[in-house]
Amino acid sequence: MQNKASRSKGLWIGIIVVVVAVIAVALLNNNGKSSGSSSKVQTIKVGSGNDAQPFAYLDKSGKPVGMDIALIQAIDKKLPQYKFKLTLSDFPTLITNLKSGKTTMAMEQIEQNTERKQDFKFGSVGYTVWDTLLATKKSTGVLNSFADAKGKKLYVTNSTNQATLTDA
Repeated sequence: MQNKASRSKGLWIGIIVVVVAVIAVALLNNNGKSSGSSSKVQTIKVGSGNDAQPFAYLDKSGKPVGMDIALIQAIDKKLPQYKFKLTLSDFPTLITNLKSGKTTMAMEQIEQNTERKQDFKFGSVGYTVWDTLLATKKSTGVLNSFADAKGKKLYVTNSTNQATLTDA
């Protein structure tokens, strides 16, 4: 029970850190310009997921919902000098859009690895914690670590560092 409480607390701390970071970037981007020059609204293209509950997904009517969506909408209301335009997609398209410049930033639980660090800037504080479990058929045998999985066929999801963990 305490583990669930600390994850929830960590999630809220992370969300607050993300909000503060976005506001700080927005204020620093203004770079001391007078309020008279802030009448021009800058559009920030934000990519996010479309099937990552509870963070970003489509509800039954196809409307974007979730914690990441609510967060960017709240930031959008607080910063009238910016308009945040959402583009929702599956994870591979989200990465492609970010690399190609179709989106300026991404709000998704994108884990850091060596390859992604070469292409993207990451915050210093994460706002989610994922548990990764190894599950096997009885015929596969017992796996106590990723090292035990070496040479075995594994299923990993594309938006996590599971594949990177298996390389260790």
